[in-house]
Amino acid sequence: MWTETTRCANNGKKLISWWSQVVQDALRTKKVIYKAWLQEKVESSLHSWYAEARKTAALTVEKSKMQSWMKFGHKVDSNYSR
Repeated sequence: MWTETTRCANNGKKLISWWSQVVQDALRTKKVIYKAWLQEKVESSLHSWYAEARKTAALTVEKSKMQSWMKFGHKVDSNYSR
């Protein structure tokens, strides 16, 4: 998979063009809910919250990647999205 990357002057880590604060927040929310669900160890509403957070995070990443690819002039098939 190709991703446009640049080097950060401060620490030399790669910056991925589709990684944004929105994506980071969605993944962090998913992780927090998942850890809370594991703590419960019973079937609860946390499972449905986690399932929803997982879907939201996946769609957020997909949308961000598509926008990034389109910004760099790549053609994106309109039938690709879920």
